[in-house]
Amino acid sequence: MGKWVKKSGIIIIVAFIFLTVAGVMATIDHERLGVADEGLAFVTGILQITHDALEGEPAYTQIVDWIPCWGVNPWSADGTKIVYQSQPEYTNGSTGSGGSSSYNEICIINADGTGYQRLTDNDVCDTHGNFTPDGTKIVFQREGGTDTGNTEIYIMNVDGSDQESLSMAHGGYADCSSCGESKPIVSPDGRKIAFRHESSIWVMNIDGTNPRRVSGNLNGCTKHSWSPDSNWVLFNGSLCDEEDICGQKVFKARHDGVALVNLSGAEEMPWCENWAAWSPDGTKISFHRGNNNRDTEDEDISEIWIMNADGSGRQRLIGAIPDTFSDGEWACGPHSWSPDSKYIVFKKYLDEDSPLYIVNISTFAVTKLTAGYRDGRMWWGPDGTKILFKEYTSGTQRDGGQYNRDLLVLNLTGNFAYTNEAPSAPSLSSPTSGSTIADTMADLKWRASIDPEGTAVRYRVQIATNEDFTENFREYEVDDTGSLIGILAALPIFALFGWGAITRRKKPMMLAIGLIMAATLVVGCSSGGDAYYLGDEVSLEIANLEEGTTYYWRVFAIDEQGRMSDPSQTWSFTVPADL
Repeated sequence: MGKWVKKSGIIIIVAFIFLTVAGVMATIDHERLGVADEGLAFVTGILQITHDALEGEPAYTQIVDWIPCWGVNPWSADGTKIVYQSQPEYTNGSTGSGGSSSYNEICIINADGTGYQRLTDNDVCDTHGNFTPDGTKIVFQREGGTDTGNTEIYIMNVDGSDQESLSMAHGGYADCSSCGESKPIVSPDGRKIAFRHESSIWVMNIDGTNPRRVSGNLNGCTKHSWSPDSNWVLFNGSLCDEEDICGQKVFKARHDGVALVNLSGAEEMPWCENWAAWSPDGTKISFHRGNNNRDTEDEDISEIWIMNADGSGRQRLIGAIPDTFSDGEWACGPHSWSPDSKYIVFKKYLDEDSPLYIVNISTFAVTKLTAGYRDGRMWWGPDGTKILFKEYTSGTQRDGGQYNRDLLVLNLTGNFAYTNEAPSAPSLSSPTSGSTIADTMADLKWRASIDPEGTAVRYRVQIATNEDFTENFREYEVDDTGSLIGILAALPIFALFGWGAITRRKKPMMLAIGLIMAATLVVGCSSGGDAYYLGDEVSLEIANLEEGTTYYWRVFAIDEQGRMSDPSQTWSFTVPADL
């Protein structure tokens, strides 16, 4: 009996130590408290996932938990984890706009409220965390971490280790006492970060190198987000020095800065268009239109609109339905798409509460999900069955006001379930691994991949002179028509007359078009190739390879949602010397 008691005591102590280190954050199951009557058919329950302190930490009187309302999606790609900012020392009652204070820390938690971890612990402000697509790292914003007090962009491992300034990786902006780099958002392919510097939108590589401004000379640029294919950055900006003169418009810019498109049109508007978001399938863009914050004699408007990705087909989504909104009731700007691109969740401002709604973008049917509480900052989860949101302190709170500004998960019925499987891995055809080619041009061939959801597939072809793909690395992307989209890896100017590439299928006319486009690529570094493939063999010709060199290559497939396949096998070929 004594031995059993001793062993049990050891087990209890070990368990306590584990729970203290790993973090315990008890959830509150609100069941359907605060679910609107019409939402009962869609909502199975509401789970409060944050509310009190960790065991082993001081019992704070208040904990303020925040998620951004735009741009920075707090969900991990697999839908299991959430990254957010928390003020665990929020006892002095002080807080800045948006919950910012010197006490903000980056934390993660599982979607069911387990697995809480505090990743940063310092006397500066850490906010705007978002996962890399593979879930191994978190990019975030740190304010006050340098002598200048500038805001910098950081990256760290998902366990909080190896925190590194990406801003300092390209030199930072130490000579500017009032500016910094903020609001980092990782691209869906995990290769780039869009961010804000002063009043412009910039893009840099995931390692902090090669920062470039993509918003041109626009003023007041903000609220940026990525297209699903990682090629475009969406944001709002103004054509005037004073945005109150001509309002804000929605723009999209190429990640490399070579194209800037005004999606709102050139005419002056008596309203602002902002809070734009791309649908997950890449076909639509939603945005907010309003004039409530501008000096105008017109009646206040605050609506949600949608348009095609090229700016055509503009259509009012919320506000077009009679009797949906009465005077004094209007849609808030921030909103979030369902992963199947069929619904948008948004909130409506009322005097007594701010309920959550969903709207079907095809039928315009609006369903009220919550009622009686101040809900907002909604983010639809990747599997479609969960909506993360924040409950505000003003008004009644589901937990009776015991805690403040908590994060909750709205669990939905299986009708909203969504899965997106990765395309099949490409299978390499030729040149066979270990072979020697006849000249300095390699005709790389692989079998086309299949996407389980039937969407179009593009390919990312990587080639280098070592098996780790770190030396003389080049990367090409081929779209769903077989055209070479461009050269994604850094390409020195002299390489315009070096590495060339075309894509083709074995048909004379397509090959001729490919050769013409390849010539365009060599002269102007534009896209090349115009071949088509329908489930058969795809090829990419790489020209002007170095003699006496062995090259390694592999191919990835990517679907329209940005889901990437496993890599193909890695093969090698050798260009003979003294050709």
